[in-house]
Amino acid sequence: MINRYLPFSLKKTLAVLMALVFNFMLIGSASAQQSGQKWHFGISADPATKKAHITLDLSGKLPDTVVFKMSVWTTGYYQFMNFGKSVSDFTATDESGKALDFKHTDQNTWKVAANHKPVKLKYDVACIRNFVGGNFIDTGHAYFSPAGLFMYQDKNIIQPVSVTVNKYPG
Repeated sequence: MINRYLPFSLKKTLAVLMALVFNFMLIGSASAQQSGQKWHFGISADPATKKAHITLDLSGKLPDTVVFKMSVWTTGYYQFMNFGKSVSDFTATDESGKALDFKHTDQNTWKVAANHKPVKLKYDVACIRNFVGGNFIDTGHAYFSPAGLFMYQDKNIIQPVSVTVNKYPG
């Protein structure tokens, strides 16, 4: 609650600031819901290869070509990490498993010919950097940085997603 003894200009400034924050929260939530897309990631850790196997099931309103990006940096650690360099074995299929054409246009970008239909991606991420800004897997534990695992649609990063972490059988 705003203290009634604060100078009027400070009260007004705080009220305007709170209104702006609330509006940005609503706008962000509405834009994510308006996209009409459903994103579901799956993660499986493989200590033997020190890789995370990632799946993405993407459905809903999709363009003809979906441009997927991998982050270059992560909040809290402002060094260029170029997470895309850790991606290997990228594949894109439709719902029936038919391969979709894609182009790896630069270190952090993949363009997939979705033809307005659901897309399934599979890719591996090397998890060999044992520090807070990277991904690491060994036989005792796994540490994942979401920016270094999950791709996002170019110019459409604000998306609600679901994630399933598959238990390692060992």
